[in-house]
Amino acid sequence: MIDTSLLDSKSSERLEIRTFGRFSVRVGGWTLSDDARRSRKLWMLFLLLLHNRDREIPTDVIVQHLWGDEELDDPRGALHNLIYRLRRLVSIIPGNQPPLVVDYGHVGYVLRLDESVWYDADEFTSLLQRAASLRQTDPVEAAGHYLEAISLYEGHYLPGRSYELWVLAASRQYRRLYTNGLREVLELLRRPALHGEIMQICERALSIEPFLDVDELHHAYMEVLASEGRGQDAIAHYQHLAGRLQKEYGRRPSELLHGMYLTIREQREHLYSETAQLDLASIRDLLLRVEEPPGAYLCDRIAFRYLLGLEARQRRGVPTGQSFLGLFTVRASEDAAPRPAILGRAMAELQDILIRCLRRGDAVTQWNGAQYLVLLPGFACDTCEDCGERICREFYHAFAGNDLLCTYEFSPVH
Repeated sequence: MIDTSLLDSKSSERLEIRTFGRFSVRVGGWTLSDDARRSRKLWMLFLLLLHNRDREIPTDVIVQHLWGDEELDDPRGALHNLIYRLRRLVSIIPGNQPPLVVDYGHVGYVLRLDESVWYDADEFTSLLQRAASLRQTDPVEAAGHYLEAISLYEGHYLPGRSYELWVLAASRQYRRLYTNGLREVLELLRRPALHGEIMQICERALSIEPFLDVDELHHAYMEVLASEGRGQDAIAHYQHLAGRLQKEYGRRPSELLHGMYLTIREQREHLYSETAQLDLASIRDLLLRVEEPPGAYLCDRIAFRYLLGLEARQRRGVPTGQSFLGLFTVRASEDAAPRPAILGRAMAELQDILIRCLRRGDAVTQWNGAQYLVLLPGFACDTCEDCGERICREFYHAFAGNDLLCTYEFSPVH
């Protein structure tokens, strides 16, 4: 039997470096990052060497990263002084031998880590590689490695330092690895339907980043909620996500998530009972028992296309009356495209205006990040123009001073 007290003792004595969600360098109860206030450039030098551990970085590259376009009389001397301070800083780490060593190579400097050092980014990537190699041959073991890897990810890489371009690039890379790991482990756990584990994974991931753009994550979370009789919570999660995506990015959840949302909602309304035998009047009441908000009908592009097709067929069979397809576009007053955050808020506001100003029988869908389509059955051409002008006035009133334009055009439905 293994004496775990010895393992715990060794673990408490090893140097641990954490970079996901926070930055710390610690040995047991001793922490380097909290030891004293030191210069920003000293820490950035340490982090740059750490990120490129065991790889020599040319002196000129380091100087460019640390000082950029600053005018220095002696940049190499400034770097040499900073290296001296870094070596003194590293030398105070407890241990029988230095776990970190800063060496000079042929053209620059390199940080070497002792084998005893535990570095979360290295462990994270290593676990993901092991999981990927076992995914086909031993899915259970692979799932264990995936779970261990994603448990190490506690947020963005080196948070608060993304003003450095290399930190931003590394953060995006690790985030991509994390989201891919989430997709893989959720797929592995869905096969035996391990709802408890899936729920824990989803809730932890959403606590780190509530609107993580991973369809499989939100789909699995809604699926497990519905399977545990919490369909209303699943619906609320989708609606909250949809509202945030619309406000921040000017887009809707994917068709995958929208389909899951419709399925859960329909199940809650008992529309697809396979055992109950109902008369026609009861079925009609169930199908029509939908809480319709006032104003136009907001739908996705698939439903809108279907409604447009029905309207076109009806117009071909009944030549009297007219229906119109309308397009509303938001753009900047100049040639430059509006910023995504402003465009997202503008599109959310335009959606509310369209729903409020159009009739209950009209339909609205978002065509892309800057355009809405509307379907107006039984409209006259001059009425369309009045409607378009009114909607644009409402938009300009809501977004006065933002240099945004709202334009429209209409075409008859044939």
